[in-house]
Amino acid sequence: MHFDHHAGLGELDGVVDSLPIHAADDTDITVPDPAAGARSVAEAIEDRYGYTNQSVVEHAPLSRFRTCGLDVTLARVDHGSIPCYGLAVEGPETDAKLAITGDTSYAIPEQSRAALADPDLLVAAAAVPASVHETVPDGRIDDTGQRPDGDHHGEDGVPRSLFGRQMTREGALALGEELDAETTRLVHATHYYPVEEAFAEPLAADGERHTL
Repeated sequence: MHFDHHAGLGELDGVVDSLPIHAADDTDITVPDPAAGARSVAEAIEDRYGYTNQSVVEHAPLSRFRTCGLDVTLARVDHGSIPCYGLAVEGPETDAKLAITGDTSYAIPEQSRAALADPDLLVAAAAVPASVHETVPDGRIDDTGQRPDGDHHGEDGVPRSLFGRQMTREGALALGEELDAETTRLVHATHYYPVEEAFAEPLAADGERHTL
């Protein structure tokens, strides 16, 4: 629910007569949206963009709804105290499925994993390769006063999450395997990727097109 993920909604005022905005009505969260003080994403959108002609359509997480001829499911993911949701988008006539993780750590709840599972294409957020996670600046320290050494380590000891909010590249790829994704493309990459890895597969590139 970061502002940079929805700030453009206000710019649509006057461009379109109306635009339904589908958002989660989930109020079962530990901390409300710190920017708006709202108890759900839907409330935050209404608070911020109530002056526009856009209408907010609320949906319970994991409850499938249809829009633009597609079946969509909002799946709560793990992005620290910020309420954040992934998406499962399915074609009712083709059975094709797209899954998008949104901003999240590797610790996606099991029910949400089930909703995102078996996609033809998984678009997963992968902030950094695990090899550089110790050099990425962040203000978080643990109870001992030390900077945490990654989160959600795999059996190989490699961290699959960064600061409990983002996935590493290795975490995103592991998630793709666990969800049995046919294709996994990595997005939300930061500039901390070494230059020789910045355009390496399976990092996605602007303008990619995929046919499902």
